[in-house]
Amino acid sequence: MNSSVSEKIFDIFRKHRIPANGVLYPRHISASVHLWEEESQQSFEEEMSGLVQQGYVNVDDDTYRLTALGYEYLYRHYSLADTIEIILADFRKRRIDKNDILLLPALLATLQNEDRYHFDQYDKAIRCLVEKDWLIANGRGFILTNEGYREVYPE
Repeated sequence: MNSSVSEKIFDIFRKHRIPANGVLYPRHISASVHLWEEESQQSFEEEMSGLVQQGYVNVDDDTYRLTALGYEYLYRHYSLADTIEIILADFRKRRIDKNDILLLPALLATLQNEDRYHFDQYDKAIRCLVEKDWLIANGRGFILTNEGYREVYPE
């Protein structure tokens, strides 16, 4: 499965930020595949069949569905710690001070620009930061605690 065409297919799922069990339509696939070199284009069907046989993708009603296994493969290099760091970096970038709030829409805008994995892990990451007493959730956003401040701005 390490073929370059298989990786190109996964890149299409990544580009469109497809979640686990999310679908791509043939038009999304063909919009990318037609830009590939001819040899890769010709092996697309065979490679997609291999991904289906291996359980990474399902074909449903003329759509390509990324399975949970495919999603795990696609984002195998990421962890919850990476998502937490993105959130803390957003506090840093916006220069949020102790007891100041980062509004939820601003944080979600940051996560929208990241890989799908981080957007999907947002709830877990926030829960973890709240449990560590680094953030307080207040319904509008997240307040940076003294402990959180020390993590965001280490001396």
